[in-house]
Amino acid sequence: MLYDKSVALQVLGSLVKKPSLFMEDKYDLQDTDFDDRFHKIVFSSIKNLFLQGTEVISPIEIDLYLSNFATQKQIFDANNGIGYIESLIRFAKVENFDYYYQQLKKYTLLRQLDAEGFDTTCYIDSNLVDPKKIDEMMSKFNKLSVNDIIVNTEKKVIDLKDKFYKGCDESEQHIGDGLSALIDSLKETPEIGVPLNGNILNTICRGTRLKKLYLDSRPSGYYKTRAKLADCARISIPFYYNTEINKWENTGYDEPTLFITTELEVDEIQTMLVAYVSGVNESKILDGRFSIDEEQRVVKAIEYIQGSNMYIVHLPNYTTADVVRTIKKYSLLHNVGYVYFDYLFITPRLLQEISSQSRGISLRPDMVLLNIITVLKDLCNELNIFLSTSTQVSDGWQDSKHPDSSLIRGAKSLADKADIAYVGLPPTKEELSLIKPILDKGMYQEPNMVYHIYKVRRGTYNKVRLFMHFDAGTCRTEELFATNNDCEYLEINGTNIEKILDDTSIPIEQIESESDIPDEPIEQISNSEQDVPW
Repeated sequence: MLYDKSVALQVLGSLVKKPSLFMEDKYDLQDTDFDDRFHKIVFSSIKNLFLQGTEVISPIEIDLYLSNFATQKQIFDANNGIGYIESLIRFAKVENFDYYYQQLKKYTLLRQLDAEGFDTTCYIDSNLVDPKKIDEMMSKFNKLSVNDIIVNTEKKVIDLKDKFYKGCDESEQHIGDGLSALIDSLKETPEIGVPLNGNILNTICRGTRLKKLYLDSRPSGYYKTRAKLADCARISIPFYYNTEINKWENTGYDEPTLFITTELEVDEIQTMLVAYVSGVNESKILDGRFSIDEEQRVVKAIEYIQGSNMYIVHLPNYTTADVVRTIKKYSLLHNVGYVYFDYLFITPRLLQEISSQSRGISLRPDMVLLNIITVLKDLCNELNIFLSTSTQVSDGWQDSKHPDSSLIRGAKSLADKADIAYVGLPPTKEELSLIKPILDKGMYQEPNMVYHIYKVRRGTYNKVRLFMHFDAGTCRTEELFATNNDCEYLEINGTNIEKILDDTSIPIEQIESESDIPDEPIEQISNSEQDVPW
């Protein structure tokens, strides 16, 4: 019952009488639309005669055409082919072709659904014997369109998917469900992550948080790799040498981390890392010339690095698949929760991958970059990891008054996927002039780097300029102070994340019962002297 010969007769007859119907874009007829071998032969004969330039098709033309094909001609003759074609011409109504075409395609769709294992008895049930029920069934079927059947099938698939599958980023609930538990959990564990290199930055970004993607953009050669490596080392190497007090300090963190280097070789990253941990300038390490004390620090730094949970992968000519495979591998096999990817750019193999996926359609560079950062953000949610990556800024950054996503080379839309986004630039003459009153107080050295923080999800501060001094030789950063976009000083108290976590480990009841908690608030101290909670 999944094929109606009377419908096929009307379609074939109309094609004989008006073969130009093959040229109309809204009709797409194939031999699979006919579930009868004789009908397939008739259809193919009509179509081929038309394509060969036959303008008027008659039973004789079809008979002569098939005389070249013995098997098909035998079937044609066995079905009284000439007489059948004459009947088609006599009974077919070309003016109703559109209706019969749609009916024919519905049957084709049902047969294909049936072949794929879908239940089609809701449309046509061959087990029905009651004439009244059959009439009712056909009446309903005749009112359906091809799209109606497709939509109904999609609904069934969606229902099944909802029952048996949940995507990594999909959840449904009432907005109030679990809200009390959420607030209680934040009392125990605030929405903060492991530390960044700077307490002011910790306050602005709430540390390094899982399921978040941080994006920074810098000019070419402006310490993208060094700064990112330092962030990675801050939470993965448990000790570093404090050059101010000449003593090794325990950072309190030994997180499994992954550093993906794109342009630099592994040994280039290793010497930077030793410089950061030991506090010995990398130039001395590269020259192999340092004092006895510095050499001892380097040896000790190597020991701490070798005992850490930090991994490195070199992907110079990466594809999206390479990056996904690498991150998943280290997440699953080494429990890595923090990934630093240096940095986003279009490689030849990435272009080949995208071209293959788009079937040769050329994509703009911004679309290629947006695709990969979207994949990275999805990985953050899927694997419950933190990911930091970088881009270069476009030419003309020196003239930007308020640096933001518009400076990202190739695709400013990359910032749309980031939770934290900033531009790292050297301070301009104008900025140095505007902050001169702050520097004249003698509390800070002159900055050589500014973070223009323009996007902060779930944060208090935004549109902030964080002035710093960066030592490229040791990859270490000294935070100085923060301003708004007009370079006006902002009082942002730095956050010591270790202290916050220690405080939240104390039971609430104990905190409330402490007798030495003052009734009046303590006078606010400058950000360099006080660590405060959120």
